[in-house]
Amino acid sequence: PYQRHRGAQTICSDFQQLYYNETGKSVKLSHSTLIRLAAGGMSKAQSNTRLTWLTDEETDIVIHYIIEMGNHGFPLSYWRLKEHVDEICHAWLGSFFLEKGVGINWTH
Repeated sequence: PYQRHRGAQTICSDFQQLYYNETGKSVKLSHSTLIRLAAGGMSKAQSNTRLTWLTDEETDIVIHYIIEMGNHGFPLSYWRLKEHVDEICHAWLGSFFLEKGVGINWTH
């Protein structure tokens, strides 16, 4: 059977209605985001992962270290943790890493 082509706005509107019918919750979908992602673009989360100082493995190591130190009765202060993360980044990135180290909001 013939299926007509639907635009991004119609697709988003249809899925918003389907979601509302199934959950009773309203959600907004951006047709421009749908078009960008359909063309091979990155999501915001994917884009943000490219901007992080630590790799996923390094992040896991830091989290494990925080938990381990806390379990031993030595919870890390923000500044002590910052020192450890700065050391990892300096070792990995060398002179490409910021001289002041990670910023105030790096944990967010």
